[in-house]
Amino acid sequence: MYQGHPLQEPEGQQEAQHFKYGHPSMYGGTMDGNAIVKPPYFNWRRRRLNLIAIAICFFVPWLLFCFMFWITSFRLFYRSPALCFIIAFVTLVFVIMLGIKALDTLKRRFAGDMYVEPTWHIFLFITSLFAWGLGLYAGYHNFHYRMDAYYGIQNLGSYSGVDPASTQGQQLMDAGRVVFQKGAYLDLSRSMSFRNNDLYCIAPIVGANYSLAGAPQSYDFWAIGLNCCCGDTVRTANFQCGEFKNTAASAGVRLMRDEDRPFYRLAVQQAVGAFGIRANHPLFFHWVEDPISATEAYRWDGHRWYLIGVYSHFLFQLLAVALTAMCFSRMEDTEMPPEPAAFGKGQFPL
Repeated sequence: MYQGHPLQEPEGQQEAQHFKYGHPSMYGGTMDGNAIVKPPYFNWRRRRLNLIAIAICFFVPWLLFCFMFWITSFRLFYRSPALCFIIAFVTLVFVIMLGIKALDTLKRRFAGDMYVEPTWHIFLFITSLFAWGLGLYAGYHNFHYRMDAYYGIQNLGSYSGVDPASTQGQQLMDAGRVVFQKGAYLDLSRSMSFRNNDLYCIAPIVGANYSLAGAPQSYDFWAIGLNCCCGDTVRTANFQCGEFKNTAASAGVRLMRDEDRPFYRLAVQQAVGAFGIRANHPLFFHWVEDPISATEAYRWDGHRWYLIGVYSHFLFQLLAVALTAMCFSRMEDTEMPPEPAAFGKGQFPL
């Protein structure tokens, strides 16, 4: 039992008190003739989850995806695709800057700077680059299969009261929507198909007095469909595309996908050879009752897929941030600083 002065402490306890509280002894004293260096502040709190960083890592990639998806899906891309690609390139430069910042933070951490944390910087760069690429792809896909057809049909002409028997195809080369004379129907007995991975089905559109007046000079108006006929070796293809069963249907919406048009032309050539008919200027239409509603369906479908993409990426980014934060918090628990008493004289935590 120590019997010294009640206001004094043994040397070992005094030294332990010094390291316990992290400051030199009272009145700036020294121990063993050496100046006591104040240990650096152990900023282990910096490893705690930063709500601002989490919010940035969630909203920046998600908003980047929404922007890229929008800019390559709708009217701006239809009118000025070059401008949209320039904007996409500028956005990519922004993402690259995030990558440079992440790389710089990682280098500083490897150099021994313990006051920087590269985890969220790296996460922000990777998810932003992924959002940029995915948004560009999804937007172009949405535009190509839906919105391009809508804007194209809107810019083409609309015709009504067209008689398939007396009207030639070259007279309606700019037609986007056509309402034929009342009673016009599909001649399913002369339907045909052409197979090239997919099955391209066609059937001629004829007038109401077709059976009485006889065959027209040229079959220039054709209803089309993809993978909606049997395509067997018999002369008829059993056309079942569009509203072929609707007796009220007497209109057509122009085919706008340029990559499909050559295969429909080949199907028409097969029909010409099989049935001994003529098709001087064939035009291809989706057979419908209401061409305006059918056109608007492209627009609604494009907007629907845009919203699906936005909501899906919202959930994806939320899940990615949550998993990263969970892993990061567990990493913090394993790197908690040891008790101060575990450090010897002159040793400080990193």
